[in-house]
Amino acid sequence: MNQEHDIGVTLLPIDLRIRDGEYFVVLAEVPRDNLRDPFLLDSLAQRFNIADISKTTAEEQEVLVRPIHYDPDDTRIKFVPLDIFLSDFQDRNTDEKSLNFIFHMSRCGSTLVTQMLATVDRFYVVSEPTIVLAILNPMMILPDNISRRQLLKAAINAICAGKPDHCERIFIKFRSWNILFIDEILNLYPNVRWMFNHRNGLEVLESVLRDPPGWMRSRHTLASFFAPVLNLSEQEIKSLSDGEYATRLLGTFCKMAESQKSQRGLFLDYVYITNNLPLLLNSTWNLALTDVKMQEMSRRTKIYSKDPQKIKVFEPDSEKKRGLISEENRKYAEKFVEFERKKLIAHQSNRS
Repeated sequence: MNQEHDIGVTLLPIDLRIRDGEYFVVLAEVPRDNLRDPFLLDSLAQRFNIADISKTTAEEQEVLVRPIHYDPDDTRIKFVPLDIFLSDFQDRNTDEKSLNFIFHMSRCGSTLVTQMLATVDRFYVVSEPTIVLAILNPMMILPDNISRRQLLKAAINAICAGKPDHCERIFIKFRSWNILFIDEILNLYPNVRWMFNHRNGLEVLESVLRDPPGWMRSRHTLASFFAPVLNLSEQEIKSLSDGEYATRLLGTFCKMAESQKSQRGLFLDYVYITNNLPLLLNSTWNLALTDVKMQEMSRRTKIYSKDPQKIKVFEPDSEKKRGLISEENRKYAEKFVEFERKKLIAHQSNRS
């Protein structure tokens, strides 16, 4: 399998599937170009018209990872046996000095970070790669002779192999719950620099209660997965109020990130993103950003980060979100989220 046979396209891994008892990695033939959409899925669905997810199918709502849908007869879709994919990419050399990871606690400005970075032509930004979500999905049972670690390394290597030739840096943003695997991910790439984005717990809580992400929707169906994460029984998980469950898990996301603190990790509060992200990353990650590029990144903060069309003006909403939280949930946020965030803020202050 040769990803470099045509400088105009690349084979991007997007999914993991089982067909007739055999495992395959699904690859999509797409242009070898910068990905400037808010999420990789936006690129697949709208820019390339090759894959999408369903938000209306009932059985796909209470899951951690919504399956992606594509036409298997589309000539741009390739099914590669798992052993061949691993052979091609597991041991491929990836330059860790050019690779950066972005983790986050959910609804905290991480999409804005990637959109700011994506304004720079030299940067290849892949936001929430669907293949990584498929591999980390607790519902996915791998063959006995294949470890998740092996497959994750191969998938990330394959993503990096698809970067445009003119790009010098690669930024991969993970989904919020992927932080539960941060130790495993960072051990695969011991020299990669990474950041963890976080935000005031009240503001995040309002967002996840209003528009529940996968880790909220799948609480009951995946209680066996989340129970040990929170050190609770499955029954306790199911009996929690939405506010307590959300804040316990948000706090755990922060705690997991803090447990990996090192010189290569950066904890970034939401307030830093809009105020001085370009300057901060220029000094800590040596991005060699010009004044013009930093101004372009700053201008991106004026547009709603999750709008694929990039036309919706962003309206500050922090105060509004805080005002919508009940007193009971305020206590949960302070107890479970802000307690952990104070440690992250302290680390950031020490590095500033």
